Amino acid sequence: MKKMIKTVCVITLLLVCGCSQNSKSHNQDMLSGHCLTASDQSYLQLNKDGHYVWYQNKSVTNDNYYEGTYEVYVGMEAIDQLDSLSEYGFTKQEQLDYIERNKDKGISVDDWYVMIQTRTKRVVQAQETLEKTRIVYAGVYYKDKKVYDAVNCNSANYSYFSVE
Repeated sequence: MKKMIKTVCVITLLLVCGCSQNSKSHNQDMLSGHCLTASDQSYLQLNKDGHYVWYQNKSVTNDNYYEGTYEVYVGMEAIDQLDSLSEYGFTKQEQLDYIERNKDKGISVDDWYVMIQTRTKRVVQAQETLEKTRIVYAGVYYKDKKVYDAVNCNSANYSYFSVE
């Protein structure tokens, strides 16, 4: 009886710990809860609770930043999510074709990430503006390099993030 209770406790613990990610996917989300430094040296802090702050300069945290919430999708869930956002023009098939064309670089569906930010606050030159803007990033997370290589689907600007 004691062995059975111990087994049930271990299984429950594994289930509870394994399901506590902020990601919307069953694949492991390697972005949520981390800080990312963009190629322009701006600094994106993705808190585990789904909130983010994006600083223009990592060392200046009281001016020139955005705040809001975010969601990260991985793998097929990311592909389906971006496909459902038809205003960005990335169909499911186009995403799968991109991954297929780049599989020789070691890319698979499991490396495909979509990050959706909902910006709610902007502070520029000490002036605060409340706004609600959705920004969508889609791209590849390279586990070996700890890099998220993505396109901003709103502006078509390329972004390269080092993940800490």
